[in-house]
Amino acid sequence: MKYLQAAGVAAAMLAVSFVSAARAQEGPVRPLKEGTGSGWMLSAIEIKGARFISSEELVGFMKYTKVGKPLHVEKLEIDLDRARLLLYADRGFLRAQFKEPQIVDTDLGAKVILSVDEGLRYRTGKVKIEDATVIPSERIRELIAIKTGDIASEPAINRGVQETRKAYDALGYIRFSCDLSPEWKDPLPGSDDGIADLTFSMQEDVPYTFRKVTLIGNTVTTDDALLKVFAIKGGALCSVAALDRGVQRLTKLDLFDEVSVSEERDDNTRQVDITVKLRPKRASNNDDSCGLSPGMWRPTGVPRTVQPTAERHGVLDA
Repeated sequence: MKYLQAAGVAAAMLAVSFVSAARAQEGPVRPLKEGTGSGWMLSAIEIKGARFISSEELVGFMKYTKVGKPLHVEKLEIDLDRARLLLYADRGFLRAQFKEPQIVDTDLGAKVILSVDEGLRYRTGKVKIEDATVIPSERIRELIAIKTGDIASEPAINRGVQETRKAYDALGYIRFSCDLSPEWKDPLPGSDDGIADLTFSMQEDVPYTFRKVTLIGNTVTTDDALLKVFAIKGGALCSVAALDRGVQRLTKLDLFDEVSVSEERDDNTRQVDITVKLRPKRASNNDDSCGLSPGMWRPTGVPRTVQPTAERHGVLDA
């Protein structure tokens, strides 16, 4: 069996090549667990069980685990998770699994042995949408964009679920979730690909609205001026995307080193209170703060909760 091995300790930082296992003296094989082998120089990576994705591609795909570099168990686990999702599951091998890594001491450093069970490649069978009452099932099917006969790609499925979540978020359903239930079936005669019937179940919950906003740390201009930029109105449907856009607008003012948002939900009234924490870049009391309306200045850290009036735009209304 061949495995990846550095041409030498000095050359290991520059190149990796496949050479015979006989090149290095090896000790016994043992499980690679947290704390075992961490920090050792990685001399080689051997892949067992890889058929549809080559050992070269798997090793080359690793972002944190490199031959000629120190070995870190936690980073190796991250690399294996990435390979499972972004290589195997993206190409239809939804049930591929890496077994517990093993380590072998060699005279050149530590060799890691990785075993993978690729399983079947799956194509999408039936696609079902259940419990959709707010958005029509056919619209959700368009958002998910998974068709019968397609290679069943987990990243593509995740993107479809995310697009569905965005659609519900725009309608105030901030507690929406989507459950996926796959049914695995054996290949049909004449095919090597398994079939995955996918059922997407909508957990819609109820819509929420914004109620009030509290600004903390503003010392650069009036709260009213910032709330106009934040542009969230009271009574509007609560949306995570709307909050993200508001944070981006405040950030683009270039007045703050930090703009962060926290929320408090009232499940009885189905309303959400928002707190915006601001950390100014500089203190000033003699300019218009990038075109914002000047006003009274308050000591840093004194919060002001704005209770809305009909005249204010971008200020929350109960």
